[in-house]
Amino acid sequence: MDFQHIKIDKKLKIVISLEENLATLKENSFESLEIKEQLELSKKINDLSKELNFQRKINYYMNKLEKNIDESYIDESYNIFNEQGTLEARAYIKNQIALESDNKSKKQADIFLFEAKMTLSERNLADTENLYEKAIECHKSVDNLFEVGYFFQRYKSDFEKAILSYEEALDLAKENPNKYKPNIEMILNNLANLHAKDSNTKSQAEQEYFKALNLGQELAITDPHTYLADVEMTLTNLASFHSHDSSKRVETEKDYQEALTLARQLAKTNAQRYIPKVEIILNDLATFHSSDNSKRDETQKEYLEALEIARKLAVTNPDKYIPNVEMILNNLASFHSKDNTKKIETEEEYQEALNLARELAKINPEEYLPNVEMVLNNLASFHTKDNTKRGEAQEEYYEALEIARKLAKTDPDIYLPNVVMILNNLANLHAQDNNKREKAQSEYTEALEIIRELANQNPGAYLANVSKTLHNMAAFHVKDKTKILETEHEYVEALSISRKLAKLNPEVHMPSVAMTLNNLAALYTKDASNMDEAEKLYTEALNLYRVLASITPSVYGYHCANTLVMGVSYYDRSKNYLDEALKYLEPYSNSHLNVKLLKYLIKEFKQKL
Repeated sequence: MDFQHIKIDKKLKIVISLEENLATLKENSFESLEIKEQLELSKKINDLSKELNFQRKINYYMNKLEKNIDESYIDESYNIFNEQGTLEARAYIKNQIALESDNKSKKQADIFLFEAKMTLSERNLADTENLYEKAIECHKSVDNLFEVGYFFQRYKSDFEKAILSYEEALDLAKENPNKYKPNIEMILNNLANLHAKDSNTKSQAEQEYFKALNLGQELAITDPHTYLADVEMTLTNLASFHSHDSSKRVETEKDYQEALTLARQLAKTNAQRYIPKVEIILNDLATFHSSDNSKRDETQKEYLEALEIARKLAVTNPDKYIPNVEMILNNLASFHSKDNTKKIETEEEYQEALNLARELAKINPEEYLPNVEMVLNNLASFHTKDNTKRGEAQEEYYEALEIARKLAKTDPDIYLPNVVMILNNLANLHAQDNNKREKAQSEYTEALEIIRELANQNPGAYLANVSKTLHNMAAFHVKDKTKILETEHEYVEALSISRKLAKLNPEVHMPSVAMTLNNLAALYTKDASNMDEAEKLYTEALNLYRVLASITPSVYGYHCANTLVMGVSYYDRSKNYLDEALKYLEPYSNSHLNVKLLKYLIKEFKQKL
């Protein structure tokens, strides 16, 4: 057959041309390039891939539309779209629609939906929203209500409208639940993601995840190739949801492990699609395990495997996966920073993460400058633990603060809290140097002023930060005998705020109550006339830590042990307190920061008693 004489459809020609351009770009090797050049070339390839995928999607919708609507202007609109652009193509369609006598039909809805997809490709969200609403006015179906709901969820962050669209789609699906089972599964998963954001609808979110999971598992029995991926996605979402509830640690572990097993299984037949999912789940599982001192070996193994996968993926697609390498390195460094035997690894991981974040920020500062700020702050926090690195820590905090201030000028809601956090950290550093106490005072004061203002506007989000800053300032003032009254007022206000917050969310804020009670008790022990009040506060703190340690021993066991030792030191409590403290320390290795020192103190006290 003479293929040269075959008439190739214009839509296909465009796809072929894009594929040829993409293949040409992919012939370039990343190996000989600097990281910045790798990122630039990889971005060009990814942008062209997106354009190609979009063109294929448009072709798919065009073909689907032509099957449903026998109108010559549909094909003509495609020609105009490719030759003159979206605006001209839309204008042409609008003119044709105006000639239609029936403006409330499924046909009209299909045209509006197609036009919405074209405007969405150019991120014209206002027009897209208008077109989607017109489509729904013309005709409602499970499919187009789901599409509209997803638009409001992903592109507009209008969760109320998204939920209304999803719920209406579910109502329509009741007419034929077997037919719409795949749609119902996806809608329930998306609804759960939305309801999970609201503390008032968390139980509803969990039920929706379970229903979506059951439906996915049913569908996967007859069609595993299509639906096992949905089961993995729902399990991952459910694990992330459960991970925020300390009473659901067993469920979280189970969800992540099942999702990981499925992702590994899927990767055997489609590595390109599912190996990245294996990497993401490993990172999330490691982050979950990192809060459990009995899981330190598993945590390290999971982070290292995730990092190895991300590095391999970044070899062929730096633009997409170098950010993942940077993220995992930062997470791994934060994990290693809690282990005195891993100081060299921690330093190397933070430095590599910082170098990568800087390179990414050169290409896309809007997206990656926040990463530079975050890694600088983390690296500085690590360096503050080493007296020989205090100069580096100060410079890193200064640079992080400069970036945060710059970002806060254009987006204060997101980055002013970061300014407060870095000012607090910098003040904590300066507070340890008698020559820099004025700087520390100034930084604490500025941090407190900013966070009070933010809390006035949004107390739910920022009151906890006010309490934290007051607590830090009090810990600074406690070293100054002329500031005893200020110290007491700061601790008392911090405690009052933490108590108020703990009534609403005890799981999150009870630890702050216990910590501030302890510190205020320690302050009162310096005055013999306040010893009764000090012991009362201490007893309340210890009782709280015992409860917290019984729920999450790997997190609060150390704090409980420390408080028990404090009772022996300050309040002449019995030797039994030391034995109890040792039991709380059993899950911890001596490499954990401060554990070795606390065990030494217990030994010393035991010899004296």
